[in-house]
Amino acid sequence: MANVGEQTPEETKLTFLDLSGLAPSDASEKMFRVADEQTAERDSLVASGLSRREARARVLQKGRDALPDEADVVDLAALWSIDPSRLSEQDHPLGLGLAARLPENLAQ
Repeated sequence: MANVGEQTPEETKLTFLDLSGLAPSDASEKMFRVADEQTAERDSLVASGLSRREARARVLQKGRDALPDEADVVDLAALWSIDPSRLSEQDHPLGLGLAARLPENLAQ
C-alpha cells in the first residue's frame, strides 16, 4: 500500500478514511483500527436486534469500509477520469487503456 499526499476532493466525496500525511505503516495501522471499530459497532447493532445487513448499512452511513475493496477503486477511477465499469458504453480511441504482456527481455 502507498499513501502519498493529501486526500483528494474525490476521496473526500466518497467518504474514504482520511490518511493524509501518514506514513504507510501508520496509514495501515489506522485503517485496521477503524475497521475493528466498525466491526465492533456492527456487532453491537446486531446484538441490539438489527439484521447484519441493517447494521452494516447503519455503520456505512458514517463512511466507507476502512479497508478499500474493488468497488472503491472503480468508484474513485470514475471520479478521477473514466468509469471502468462502463467502458463498453463509452467511445474512446483504440489505444487508450490497452494492456499487453512485455517480452521477457523488456520486462526487467
